[in-house]
Amino acid sequence: MDIQLINANGITLQRGNKVKITRGIKVQPINIYLEIEVDRIKRCYALANAYDKLKFPLYLQFIRTVPDVDEYLEYYQSLSIKERNPAIQNLMQMQLDKLYWFSDTFKEVIFYIMIQEDEETIDKKFTMLVNEFLQAGFNLTEMTVTDYETIVCNEFENDTVNEYLYTQLLLPQNIESELKLNV
Repeated sequence: MDIQLINANGITLQRGNKVKITRGIKVQPINIYLEIEVDRIKRCYALANAYDKLKFPLYLQFIRTVPDVDEYLEYYQSLSIKERNPAIQNLMQMQLDKLYWFSDTFKEVIFYIMIQEDEETIDKKFTMLVNEFLQAGFNLTEMTVTDYETIVCNEFENDTVNEYLYTQLLLPQNIESELKLNV
C-alpha cells in the first residue's frame, strides 16, 4: 500500500480503492528486572492477557533515537542566564555539556504498538488497544505526527537495509567457499 497522508490521526495507506489507517501508541519502557519478582510476574501476565484480548494484528516497532533531554537543557539554560556568579555559571555549563555529550553518545529505545484497520473500525479497535494496555499497567501516549514520521523514516533509513544495497566483490577463488557458507 502507498502512503497517502501522515497526520495526528495516523498514517493513511491506499492501494486502488482499498484504504487502511495505521494508528498507534507509544509505550513507556519498563525495566522489569528492577521490580520485585511478584510484580514482574504480574506484569508479564497482564501483558499476556492484553495480547490475548486483542483479536486483531498488532504491529510492534522499536526505534533507537536521540534521547529527549530538551526539558533539562531548557532548565539549565534558563538558570544560567539568570545566574550572576561565574563559578555557578561554569557548573551549569558543565551540566549542559554533559547533556549534549549524553545526547550524542547514547540512544533511547522507543516502543510503538500499532494497528492497521479500515476507516470504519479503526477508532473502536484503537480504543480497545489503549484500554487493554492501560489495564495492563503501562504508561502510554497516543502517537503524534512526529512519531508516525519517525516510523516511516525508520522503515526506509534502517541501517540493516544498507547490507542489501551494497554488493561485495567475489573473486573466482572465493566463490566456492562463499557458496558453501550459503548452503
